[in-house]
Amino acid sequence: MKNENYGELNGKEFRLMWQVKDSKVISKFNLIVKNLTKNVTSKDLNTLFSEVGNVFSCKIPINSKHNSEGFGFVC
Repeated sequence: MKNENYGELNGKEFRLMWQVKDSKVISKFNLIVKNLTKNVTSKDLNTLFSEVGNVFSCKIPINSKHNSEGFGFVC
């Protein structure tokens, strides 16, 4: 994760951090990818992270107007 943090996707730098489900539990398999451009898709995340390891799933939350929230999850 350290080597991939602050990478670039669609011309914008992204941030990686472990997903924290509550104040004490950190998932060892789920990453939160922040600072994504609004046009990045789950497929884009999958393609990028598949270069460094196996990807089980990728998801970018969208709001009620079907716009990206600017972050995503990679497992």
